[in-house]
Amino acid sequence: MASARIELRALGFRWPGAKSELLHIPQLVLAAGERCFVHGESGCGKSSLLGLLAGVLRPTRGEHHFLGRRFDSLAESQRDAARADHIGYLFQQFNLLPYLSAVDNVMLPCRLSALRRQRVLAKDRTPRAEAERMLAALGVPAARWSQRSAQLSVGELQRVAAARALIGSPEFVLADEPTSALDATRQQEFLALLADEAAQSGATLVFVSHDMRLAAGFDTVLSLQDFAPAVQA
Repeated sequence: MASARIELRALGFRWPGAKSELLHIPQLVLAAGERCFVHGESGCGKSSLLGLLAGVLRPTRGEHHFLGRRFDSLAESQRDAARADHIGYLFQQFNLLPYLSAVDNVMLPCRLSALRRQRVLAKDRTPRAEAERMLAALGVPAARWSQRSAQLSVGELQRVAAARALIGSPEFVLADEPTSALDATRQQEFLALLADEAAQSGATLVFVSHDMRLAAGFDTVLSLQDFAPAVQA
């Protein structure tokens, strides 16, 4: 049986100054290699849930267990280091550095995390060679690898961001509506590529979207409405 990599227990989250909680999660367990699809309407807390899973946000109450330790009780610097080592984050707006080339953007996690760099070197590849392999696997033409992000199409930006999230075999890949700017065919294409690359490294994939058409093929489908706090009469 796959071991739990993330477990949330009796967790609640409320933004500072808010009168009520945005999220109430009695329990959520994510196993090694699990593919989890999270859906909900705009403003229901999808991005906040990813922020909690990544340790960018701290819960208001409850426990967040991450790779066998209490993540919510770590100092901010410790959470930052753990995130760099173990989490690949794919943002809705991609968040690539505009002054770097596509391949240099992909290599960034290997510069920020010695562990992810070592995982690449263990495959007898340099970070550059691995970045180029991943760009090719995700369908970015070799002629575009040296281009800065400002010169890339939306589809190319998306694939570069995915390669950056996946390089160095992080245990978790968190994807925040990265297909929202694509048409239906390209959405399915990209999702298949992302899931395949995550599966090859055994990563746990959490994919957030409001579009239920993308949920097919995931092991677990969660509705954020199930995590909404009960309304008091």
